[in-house]
Amino acid sequence: MGAVAVVGGGIAFFATRPPKVASTSQPNLNPPADPTTIPTSKPSPMPAAPGTLFDLLRRQHPKIAATQPLGVPVEFGDAARFVVDESICIDSAGHLWASHPTAEPTSEVLAAMAKFNSKEQTHIVREPVKLVYWMNDGERLAPAVFVQSADGAIRVVTAKRTLDLPANRSFRFPGAVLLADHLAIPCDDGISVLQIGQTITERFQPLPSSKDALAQPQVIAGNRGLLAWTPATENSPGSGVARYLDKTWTMLDEADWPRSIVQVSPFLDGTVQQLRLGDDKKIQLAQVPLDTPQVDDKRIVQLVGQLDDLSDTVRTKATEELQRIGPSAWPILKKMLPDQLPETQQRINLLLARSDTPALGWMSSVDGKLKVMARFDKAGILLFGEAGVTIPQEEGDPATIAPAWICVRPDHSPELLPALLTEDFRPNVERLLLIEGDWYRTDAQVGPRRYIGNALLPMLRKSEKKFSLPIGSDRRGRWLFRQPGKESPVLLVDPTIADTTPRLPAWTIGRKAESVGWSKAGYPAIKRGGAWELRETGWATLEEKTNPMLKSETATATATTLPTDPGPLLLTGNDGARYFGGKQSLDVFTPDGQRRSVSFPASAAGGDPVTLIESPEGKLFLFNQPGRVLRLSPTKGETEPFKIDATFSRSIPNGAADRIWLDPAGRICMSADGVIVVLFPTGVIPHEIAVKMSAEEQAQNEPE
Repeated sequence: MGAVAVVGGGIAFFATRPPKVASTSQPNLNPPADPTTIPTSKPSPMPAAPGTLFDLLRRQHPKIAATQPLGVPVEFGDAARFVVDESICIDSAGHLWASHPTAEPTSEVLAAMAKFNSKEQTHIVREPVKLVYWMNDGERLAPAVFVQSADGAIRVVTAKRTLDLPANRSFRFPGAVLLADHLAIPCDDGISVLQIGQTITERFQPLPSSKDALAQPQVIAGNRGLLAWTPATENSPGSGVARYLDKTWTMLDEADWPRSIVQVSPFLDGTVQQLRLGDDKKIQLAQVPLDTPQVDDKRIVQLVGQLDDLSDTVRTKATEELQRIGPSAWPILKKMLPDQLPETQQRINLLLARSDTPALGWMSSVDGKLKVMARFDKAGILLFGEAGVTIPQEEGDPATIAPAWICVRPDHSPELLPALLTEDFRPNVERLLLIEGDWYRTDAQVGPRRYIGNALLPMLRKSEKKFSLPIGSDRRGRWLFRQPGKESPVLLVDPTIADTTPRLPAWTIGRKAESVGWSKAGYPAIKRGGAWELRETGWATLEEKTNPMLKSETATATATTLPTDPGPLLLTGNDGARYFGGKQSLDVFTPDGQRRSVSFPASAAGGDPVTLIESPEGKLFLFNQPGRVLRLSPTKGETEPFKIDATFSRSIPNGAADRIWLDPAGRICMSADGVIVVLFPTGVIPHEIAVKMSAEEQAQNEPE
């Protein structure tokens, strides 16, 4: 899971994956088959202490007691939702940590993990978890867990010991930088570098503190060591820059590293680009060498060779890496330029276009007036230029983009944000987040929305929008959401458990079709240009000469041989039972001749026409009134054989239906008002079908 960057405020827990590790590989924590035990039959008695996430969830959500985990995760909108009062966080390796006061102590959980070499990724511990640092422990990585003890103090728990911190500080855990043998945590008044062994060693760098959200101490990993500073703002000077190298903090020479620095961005060659706040309040760019330039000539040649690759992804990645190498790459690029193909020459010229004047990647401010609007948790910033920026083009004059919103963050080239993502963006009430390489925009009124291509898609239901701060997802795809400024409760969205809310998703097809109907096999069909039928996984051509589309159905009377006259036969079930009535009550004659009845309340009564459908899962769906469907579930050991467990009206046609039927894919189909409404009785739209639907069509199926 990539870094989680939050604009406009911090988040309570550190929730990023994977950690940025210097001179070592990132943790290789292979996921287990299923780290959370979920019963598959009758619920077991409630355990005295929750040992699994399922145990914890059952305490507040008894409806999932008999839920089975799904072999294939459902779509995000179909996932189960749980509001959990306990503390939950996601660590840098994608593990989920939940706390409960009656759970096993963190020390015992970690000791058991080490003893049995556990591969579990879901952990239930007694103390709230603030941060997890995966450190080298011999031949493997082991967690050092920062927990809040009962006395309120932060302590570090490993499989072998519990350690007190050298000082009680105002740690801002979301901004922590995790390295191979130490970690750095920003605090309100400086940066704390910790080394964890049999004891904890701290090296603290004091920095000016401020109530200004844009002037909080920042720390990033450079090519060698750490760089830390308090940013300059229009209202307060900065601190200059301190460097942590070889276990020592040093303030860099103020002549080259002035107190006016807003942001620093290391290049790969040892040069650092500085964004300085000038006397005229404009952002000025400077490039200052920090270390002796180190350039890998062979790597540059290799990257130049990728500039004409057939894959746009390869070309883009190579261009960005060449850009991030820094000024030391320019002489080599100039030397290679004449021998390249025209397309490669164009891309090299773009890279060299800013070699004479410092720029933010490809971009140069039109008037130099860039304003810092907000800060990310991971020492990045959001810049705004009302006059915009210019960007060189492969052919022709530079393009001007105005206004311009620019993201500058460590380990990434400066990024011009899409217009749709930033349109009417209000930094004082909204936040932009970057999670696993995807952008999110959120506020208290609308809730979190994910930016995908050309749309901002809501992530939560209207009733959930107060959980407007997405934290991220773990390795099983479970998402956490929190209310801004609150550590609990937490909204957990789990796609490995089906939503317990009664749902009947619908897809209305054929609105722009020439006609609608069904194929001989019973699949819904439309005519648009050609004729098409909707099979199990998608559309297939309907050969009209041999398989014409049908549009009407001839009703046939069904004879019954029963001792009484219950009326027309509605349905012969899969078990041979026969169903009658459906207006005021439902009568069922079992195969052994017994008659059982269920009477409807006034709200469920209806009239002709009546249609009864049995889904493959054994649920009954009764259509006895336009615009409504009743779902009946069988009962065991009760007087009445069925009970009405849900009523659905969304997307159900209000007009008379031409036909209602169960198609070969187990879907309920309704032909009415010139369209086909496809209903999914399992409550879940299969992925193969969901990807055929538009974002708006999927959103229409979201519960309120």
